[in-house]
Amino acid sequence: MEKPNESLLARIEQIEKGLEKKRPKDAWDKLSTVATFLSSVLLAGLVAVFTIVYQSAEQERLRQAQLHAAENASIQNQISREKNRLRHIEVVSSFIPYLSGINANNETHKLAIVALKQLGSAELAAEFALSIGGGKQRSKLEL
Repeated sequence: MEKPNESLLARIEQIEKGLEKKRPKDAWDKLSTVATFLSSVLLAGLVAVFTIVYQSAEQERLRQAQLHAAENASIQNQISREKNRLRHIEVVSSFIPYLSGINANNETHKLAIVALKQLGSAELAAEFALSIGGGKQRSKLEL
């Protein structure tokens, strides 16, 4: 008769041999492998699509920001030109009393016309010279 230990040992060896043998993969094992692969590919595809959409939106926002910056610069430039024009008008208007002949002599007229010319208003200075002294003042301005 066999000893109980020997029969147990034989049984354990038999089980170990059965475990060592590779069992063939069934449909569930194959499905699990395919599902893992497909989910990885799907996730990578979604990340790629999200990245492309995000970059496209970011480029559009950047383009809009540049457009607004250009518009703002244009508006600021226009405001600056208008401020300069207003300053110019203020300066010219301050010369009107000297050019109008009220309480002014011929020398004051000449100085006011020269000052207008130096301020960049050569055309305006020429018009005042013509209205004040005929053609005499204009010839001096064209020097």
